[in-house]
Amino acid sequence: MFCTQCERKNRALASYCGYCGAYLLPRSAILKSSIRVLATRVAYVSLFTVIMLICLPYATIVAGNIFFYFGTNRAAIRLYSFACAMNSRSAIGQYDVAVALFKSGDLPNAIYHYKRAIALSPNDPEFYNGLGLALQQYGDFSGAVTAFKEALRLQPG
Repeated sequence: MFCTQCERKNRALASYCGYCGAYLLPRSAILKSSIRVLATRVAYVSLFTVIMLICLPYATIVAGNIFFYFGTNRAAIRLYSFACAMNSRSAIGQYDVAVALFKSGDLPNAIYHYKRAIALSPNDPEFYNGLGLALQQYGDFSGAVTAFKEALRLQPG
């Protein structure tokens, strides 16, 4: 038998350690228990990692929305950009970056992000409407008319 506290080998007939008084377990039971604990910890860490990879971009977008709501566009742009870097297939993230850039007056970058959002989700009329507004303010009126027509085609009225 093996002591779980002082890690000394004891007589097989005793149920308590003769050195420290702790409960004795067979070495095989301790190894099985250690492997089970280790496997459980690895499973929890893996699950946590997967959850963080899935949820972190969305949590970052929510945090960006809070900063944007309170008028802190620079912080919102940074958070949105971070979310887009984590999930490059997020049309909403690209759209949020574009809106924040548009509000802060950075029209060329806003147009770029509107176009990326449209490339990821071509059936969303909001993206075309935002692109049209940005192109109109930038001075590209023919591009703005095209974007507005596409927005109206996707959502008439």
